[in-house]
Amino acid sequence: MQAVGMQAFFQKLMRSRKCLKQWNYNEFGNINQNMHQAQDAMLLAQLVYDNSQSIESKIELNEVMPRHSRELAIETEFWRQKSSVKWL
Repeated sequence: MQAVGMQAFFQKLMRSRKCLKQWNYNEFGNINQNMHQAQDAMLLAQLVYDNSQSIESKIELNEVMPRHSRELAIETEFWRQKSSVKWL
Protein backbone atom coordinates (compact mmCIF):
# COMPACT_ATOMS: atom_id res chain seq x y z
CA MET A 1 0.00 0.00 0.00
CA GLN A 2 1.39 3.37 -1.01
CA ALA A 3 1.46 6.25 1.44
CA VAL A 4 -0.59 9.35 0.62
CA GLY A 5 -0.87 12.87 1.93
CA MET A 6 0.99 13.77 5.09
CA GLN A 7 2.26 10.22 5.56
CA ALA A 8 4.03 10.34 2.17
CA PHE A 9 5.40 13.79 2.97
CA PHE A 10 6.70 12.54 6.33
CA GLN A 11 8.43 9.57 4.68
CA LYS A 12 10.10 11.89 2.16
CA LEU A 13 11.28 14.13 4.96
CA MET A 14 12.79 11.18 6.82
CA ARG A 15 14.62 9.99 3.69
CA SER A 16 15.91 13.53 3.09
CA ARG A 17 17.02 13.80 6.71
CA LYS A 18 18.97 10.55 6.46
CA CYS A 19 20.70 11.67 3.25
CA LEU A 20 21.54 15.09 4.70
CA LYS A 21 22.98 13.59 7.88
CA GLN A 22 25.19 11.27 5.82
CA TRP A 23 26.32 14.15 3.59
CA ASN A 24 27.09 16.32 6.64
CA TYR A 25 29.20 13.57 8.21
CA ASN A 26 31.07 12.91 4.96
CA GLU A 27 31.65 16.60 4.29
CA PHE A 28 32.49 17.92 7.78
CA GLY A 29 32.97 14.91 10.06
CA ASN A 30 33.03 15.59 13.77
CA ILE A 31 33.46 19.36 13.98
CA ASN A 32 34.66 19.45 17.59
CA GLN A 33 37.15 16.64 17.10
CA ASN A 34 38.51 18.22 13.90
CA MET A 35 38.92 21.55 15.68
CA HIS A 36 40.80 20.00 18.61
CA GLN A 37 43.10 18.08 16.25
CA ALA A 38 43.88 21.22 14.24
CA GLN A 39 44.49 23.21 17.42
CA ASP A 40 46.80 20.52 18.83
CA ALA A 41 48.73 20.36 15.56
CA MET A 42 49.14 24.13 15.49
CA LEU A 43 50.27 24.31 19.12
CA LEU A 44 52.78 21.53 18.52
CA ALA A 45 54.11 23.24 15.39
CA GLN A 46 54.42 26.53 17.29
CA LEU A 47 56.29 24.81 20.10
CA VAL A 48 58.69 23.13 17.68
CA TYR A 49 59.27 26.41 15.85
CA ASP A 50 59.86 28.30 19.10
CA ASN A 51 62.45 25.73 20.15
CA SER A 52 64.35 25.29 16.88
CA GLN A 53 63.48 28.23 14.59
CA SER A 54 64.42 26.07 11.59
CA ILE A 55 63.05 26.48 8.08
CA GLU A 56 61.37 23.06 8.27
CA SER A 57 59.52 23.99 11.45
CA LYS A 58 58.45 27.31 9.90
CA ILE A 59 57.10 25.45 6.84
CA GLU A 60 55.21 23.05 9.11
CA LEU A 61 53.73 25.95 11.05
CA ASN A 62 52.66 27.66 7.81
CA GLU A 63 50.96 24.41 6.70
CA VAL A 64 48.92 23.85 9.87
CA MET A 65 47.77 27.44 10.39
CA PRO A 66 45.34 27.51 7.40
CA ARG A 67 43.81 24.20 8.52
CA HIS A 68 43.29 25.61 11.99
CA SER A 69 41.70 28.75 10.54
CA ARG A 70 39.36 26.68 8.37
CA GLU A 71 38.29 24.46 11.27
CA LEU A 72 37.77 27.52 13.46
CA ALA A 73 35.56 29.12 10.79
CA ILE A 74 33.51 25.91 10.46
CA GLU A 75 33.05 25.65 14.21
CA THR A 76 32.11 29.32 14.48
CA GLU A 77 29.52 28.96 11.73
CA PHE A 78 28.15 25.80 13.39
CA TRP A 79 27.59 27.64 16.68
CA ARG A 80 26.14 30.69 14.93
CA GLN A 81 23.60 28.50 13.14
CA LYS A 82 22.82 26.53 16.28
CA SER A 83 22.16 29.72 18.26
CA SER A 84 19.80 30.97 15.53
CA VAL A 85 17.84 27.72 15.65
CA LYS A 86 17.57 27.84 19.45
CA TRP A 87 16.41 31.45 19.29
CA LEU A 88 13.62 30.62 16.83
